[in-house]
Amino acid sequence: MSFIKKRLLIPLWIFTGIVLVTSVAVMLFEKGVNGQFTGFLDALWWSFVSVTTTGYGDKVPVTLGGRIAAVVAMTGGVVLLGLVTGGLASILVEKSLNRLKGLGKVENMKNHFVICGWKQEMPRVLKDILRLHTSLKASGLVVLAPVDEEKIQTVRESEDLQDVVILRGDYHTEEALKRAGIGTAKKAIVLADSSQKLSLSEVDARTVMTVMSIQKISKDVYICAEILDRKYEHYLRMVKCDEILFTKDYSRIMLANAAVDVGISHVVASLLGLENESYLVTRDIPPGLVGKTFSSVRGHFDKRGEIVIGILENTGVLRRLRESALREAQKSPDISDLVKKLRAAKDIQGNVPVINPGPDYVVPSNSMAVVVRGSNQG
Repeated sequence: MSFIKKRLLIPLWIFTGIVLVTSVAVMLFEKGVNGQFTGFLDALWWSFVSVTTTGYGDKVPVTLGGRIAAVVAMTGGVVLLGLVTGGLASILVEKSLNRLKGLGKVENMKNHFVICGWKQEMPRVLKDILRLHTSLKASGLVVLAPVDEEKIQTVRESEDLQDVVILRGDYHTEEALKRAGIGTAKKAIVLADSSQKLSLSEVDARTVMTVMSIQKISKDVYICAEILDRKYEHYLRMVKCDEILFTKDYSRIMLANAAVDVGISHVVASLLGLENESYLVTRDIPPGLVGKTFSSVRGHFDKRGEIVIGILENTGVLRRLRESALREAQKSPDISDLVKKLRAAKDIQGNVPVINPGPDYVVPSNSMAVVVRGSNQG
């Protein structure tokens, strides 16, 4: 705000001062001598026109003092025009440079994705997110990481990623997260950062700290966090992280499956969209099917040419799910039932997959269908 005051507000005050001073001066000199100036409003109109260098010429001072006031008004107008134009240019250049250097901040953004941390293959990560999330635009991605300008340029080199907002900063701090607009974001993805020379424990500790900082700022952001060591899973569950990624474990299991079964790695790669579109997706369940059987849900998606392989329970922001369950539990008049429901609310785990349940399985609220979609579907 101080920069804007210096470049724009100060010239505005100077402009107001010149208009008022020259209006009073020309009124004193011209009144009773020049019929064009019969009152202060005439003088104010003439001064405003002169300072803005419009110069209609409908009112012209004839006295020496009036003409000196005119010279002051016109000279001041030219100088102020240069100051304002230069101030606007400075602001635009400053913002552009800050954006390129990652020193800016997010303003007036809502429902965007914030990615905390950095990967060596960051351009590819961002491209994959945009490829698989077809409704998300590059301008809706904000990356917050402690990286230098050289690494930022590796992203800027890609034409598809020109509109991605990249901010430099310690992503685990509240100040940096607020710069990224985390309070109005839809989703936050906390990466196991590889931009600094840190031990695996330090990387995971920062991930936990970041999740805690995000939740302190906003309780409505869906948080997905990546960790390298499973011993930190306990801490993430304690702070109610919505989704946890174990990328090292995934690689190990893929290798084990490749040793046991034929072609499983190819099947998984195809389902997850390693090269093309993703065929394994989650779909919203129509409200009318909540509380119905799995058989009913499967029949609904069969008509759309999609195969339901399971149900994902307790989807959404985990903190909100627990708060809702606690409110419902408190409505119970029976003490034993109340205690039972309170314990159940406390133990709620988010995004619990139930793969291929029986046909009589009842679909609970806050659930989504796990679907294998057809190759011709979006």
